[in-house]
Amino acid sequence: MQRLNATVLATKRRAQARSYLSRYLLGSCIARKVTSLSRNFASETKSKPDVYSPNKKISHLIRTNRLSEARVMFDKTVQRNTVTWNAMIDGYNGDVARAMEFFEKMPERDSASLSALVAGLIKNGELDEAGKILVKFGNRRDGREDLLHAYNTLIAGYGQRGRVDEARRLFDRIPVCSEQGEEGNENFRRNFVSWNSMIMCYVKAGDIVSAREIFDQMVERDSFS
Repeated sequence: MQRLNATVLATKRRAQARSYLSRYLLGSCIARKVTSLSRNFASETKSKPDVYSPNKKISHLIRTNRLSEARVMFDKTVQRNTVTWNAMIDGYNGDVARAMEFFEKMPERDSASLSALVAGLIKNGELDEAGKILVKFGNRRDGREDLLHAYNTLIAGYGQRGRVDEARRLFDRIPVCSEQGEEGNENFRRNFVSWNSMIMCYVKAGDIVSAREIFDQMVERDSFS
């Protein structure tokens, strides 16, 4: 009986030892795997250029009116994205030629690029050029760009200068909510800003009848209206 108990005890101890060894080996494998993954991640992170940091610095320099320093930082930035380029276009909103130069050199543009350029052109009184740019780059049918902000900006710009007919023509190019944009982008459709900008154009021109007509046509109304 004692021999049987000793055998059972020895068997249990061997099973416990194997279990401990298995857990130890598994833990060691996991630890080595985690270490390897961490090293690979650190290596990949170091090898990839940091785009966010230069963009943040460039934006800060532009906000603090240090445009020449922002340009130096831009030229030193190897890995640029649309945010990098857009920041410079926005920074040069007082220099139409330079802003246009950056816009045309961009490898890839988005709606923010177009909006920044249009805003700069309007600020400098170049509404006709802004309209040409908007028509030229706003007729792309790839569906990647939401052009609404740029359109709304130019409508407001026309209204501020009393060019109501041109504002209305631009407004009419933006589909209502039940239609799909001519650029093939479902996001390209009138919103509150579009309607309100057109209403204010008529109000500023003293055409209350047309303003009321646009108001009555609104699909949706916000508190401003």
